[in-house]
Amino acid sequence: MDQKTTEYSDLFNRLTQSTLVVIVTIGLGMMIWVAYLFRSYDGLVTITSFDQAQVARNLHFGNGFTTGIITPLALSLREEALFPPDLQNSPAYIHFLAWFFNRFGVSDEVVLASSLFLSLLAGIGIFILAWLMTKNLIWSAMVFLVFAAALGTLEFAFNPSSAAMLSLLLVIFAGLYYFYDRRSLHQVMLLGAGAGLLYLAEFDFLLLSVPIGILVARSFEGKKLRAALVFAGGFILLSSPWLIRNTIVAGNPVYSFRWADFVIHSRAFPGNRFLRDYGAAFSGAPFPHLSWSKFTGLIRLMNRYWLSYSHLLIMPLFLVSLFLNLGNRRWERANRLILCLFFFQLILIAFGNGRLDRLLAFTPLIALSGMTAFKELLEDYFPRQVIIRWTCIGVFVLAGVYPGFMAIARGLPDQRYLSTIFAGEDIELMRRAERLAELRSTVRENEAIVSDIPWPVAWYAHRTVLWFPWEVEQLKEIKEKFEEIKFIYLSPIVFEYPEIENVADWASIYRSGMVPEWLPIDRGVLLPGDDVLLGDLILERLDLE
Repeated sequence: MDQKTTEYSDLFNRLTQSTLVVIVTIGLGMMIWVAYLFRSYDGLVTITSFDQAQVARNLHFGNGFTTGIITPLALSLREEALFPPDLQNSPAYIHFLAWFFNRFGVSDEVVLASSLFLSLLAGIGIFILAWLMTKNLIWSAMVFLVFAAALGTLEFAFNPSSAAMLSLLLVIFAGLYYFYDRRSLHQVMLLGAGAGLLYLAEFDFLLLSVPIGILVARSFEGKKLRAALVFAGGFILLSSPWLIRNTIVAGNPVYSFRWADFVIHSRAFPGNRFLRDYGAAFSGAPFPHLSWSKFTGLIRLMNRYWLSYSHLLIMPLFLVSLFLNLGNRRWERANRLILCLFFFQLILIAFGNGRLDRLLAFTPLIALSGMTAFKELLEDYFPRQVIIRWTCIGVFVLAGVYPGFMAIARGLPDQRYLSTIFAGEDIELMRRAERLAELRSTVRENEAIVSDIPWPVAWYAHRTVLWFPWEVEQLKEIKEKFEEIKFIYLSPIVFEYPEIENVADWASIYRSGMVPEWLPIDRGVLLPGDDVLLGDLILERLDLE
């Protein structure tokens, strides 16, 4: 009886200690995020946040998976301008955000909360995976803290986008691959379905699923071709609703304007010309238009971003972990997959539009892989000196979280992965409706606007917005075909566009408040924030005559 009592007492003590470790760890991570929220958070300031939020709002209000932001390229392929189907964004996060809107309402705060919730789940997932690998709660807690304080984590958690959901799904997929039974076709299908879910969270995984399928099939202990077919079947089964939807609305199951990434920023189409060029030909197929000069140019531009990622001190360890003995065969196999996906993603970015934010979703796995490599190196060099090993790990973790604490005090470094084209104070004015109140009262819901900043205008003004065309002359043809487009809304941000974007004529319209004679728009008004609204119906709508 006494022995049983002692066993139960020991079990209770272990559970209590484990629970305390988990609570304290997650609590410390949350304290870092709360401190960043109150000291350095600027609000929704990224293009992706606005774009995906307004699509989720349309879905929430029963308008389907449609968008209020249109590019001239997309407009040239349509017969009507209002509420076109969205063919730009991956659907997984947007459906989740629409569900969040259903539960908590539509607001900037809810958009942020959805991202923080998914980021927290990714952190908990990496904590659990670390514990399953080592059965060591203290080390797992350190992995979580490195993840929570990483600059990459702060960036994707506080700039809502699909990156937060993708990070969670990558952690889950890495766990599935870690426990993958190489003799089970059922698990092969499960991995195929997981890859399909990754594709629904990030369209690049349509291409990245190829190396995943190859690695899964090659490691299968049986007929490789059968495993490859089962993997493909799982992928198609999970993604089939989206593939069917695309076939219905675009005639192509994998149609997306995301594949225009391989064309923009090239010599033929500098800057965003391809997206802003009305009448450009586009097939919507995911066959990369490869340009070696573009690849080398974007690789050179990445140099300044590597400095930012190296603030995560485990990044070098993650990169060299491929060549290290990690002491765990299952994790070594999973780590090869993670590194493979990371480098293939880097290649796609270099051939695409150079958006390094697509690497942010790897942050939790980089934290786990790098910390695992560091731990194994210490065990090799100090096999019996346990105190030295844990002291080194503790110092390393403190050094790893230091940049996060600096970000709390000073904000994120200039080398940002999610580009912020809006200042926090400008967004605050828009949130309070001081800049867009008159626009909403002037432009009706069945009318559309041409603007240099379509993303916050679509989100805060609840109107359909066309990104201004590459040439002002193209607007004449657009207005003749689409009578809904009645207004031009320009902001001082037009002067912040790089020269390669060909905005000189639009900047001239902003300065003068006048449009060319051939354009049937002849009245304008200056709005708060020095924004200009031009159109034929302004005086009548605002009662200024």
